[in-house]
Amino acid sequence: MISFYCLDFREKAVGGAVVSPTLYDEHFRELPVEVQFALRDFGQLTFLVHGFDNSRAEGREKMRFFAKQLREVQKLPGDHVLVAVLWPGDTFVGGALWGLLGKAGYAAQEGDADTTADALTQCIRTVLRPRVPMHFVAHSLGCRVTLETMRRLDLVQLRTGERLETGNVLLMAGAVDADALARRSRYRAAVEGARRIAVLHSREDDAVNAWFKVGDVLAGIFDGWWWEREALGAVGPKPAGGDEVPRNVDARELRYEHSDYLPTYPGLQVGPTQQDVERWAVQVVSGAVAPLA
Repeated sequence: MISFYCLDFREKAVGGAVVSPTLYDEHFRELPVEVQFALRDFGQLTFLVHGFDNSRAEGREKMRFFAKQLREVQKLPGDHVLVAVLWPGDTFVGGALWGLLGKAGYAAQEGDADTTADALTQCIRTVLRPRVPMHFVAHSLGCRVTLETMRRLDLVQLRTGERLETGNVLLMAGAVDADALARRSRYRAAVEGARRIAVLHSREDDAVNAWFKVGDVLAGIFDGWWWEREALGAVGPKPAGGDEVPRNVDARELRYEHSDYLPTYPGLQVGPTQQDVERWAVQVVSGAVAPLA
């Protein structure tokens, strides 16, 4: 049996802060987090993480529909619990200012991505307490939420010996530096500790190609004058200095726009590109060894 839940870390429907999570079932009925998860034995646990510029309603509906496609159309095997992570990766900004900043405004949301990773790590440690490796499927800036969560879990495991293992990970249109998976100061240790990292990327994706370069410069200034200027979601994984990309990382280059990966909203339509992504997601999460094909 495959179950679906939402962990909502949002304070508001649009924008707002990261708060302690509320748990909903697939019909969006609120459930007590501790009672629902503390005693559960997970067969397989997979987090679905949306990206930048999704309101609560958009993230919720897209992730629910995506999970339904994985379960009912692609026939995800095994006893899976799918958990959508809803986080405030959006900002309510007036029209004129938004037009000036464009999609480079994602840089202002990196802090919320990291804060969400803190909150998700805490929830995993104190509430979920899984005894199985955790899988992740993430899109856009949700890839930063995922990688930051993996990094925190890796550090906790090294420090305390807790069993907090990462299984298989699919990163789609990642709004993170292209060399971040190989860079020792970023995610290399956490990446090497995972079973497999699969990357879908496209040079035709303006959001992580042209706009990422602008936003990454802004983020680099805020974070200490480091920026890569090329996105993982545009060019795929790159070496970092003398460090090659870890061997458990494989990638596939596509000809996708940013919205081609997940169901469209509103309307929740699925075209050929979304169907291919669903197939790859099932392949990665279910532990297929072969590279993406």
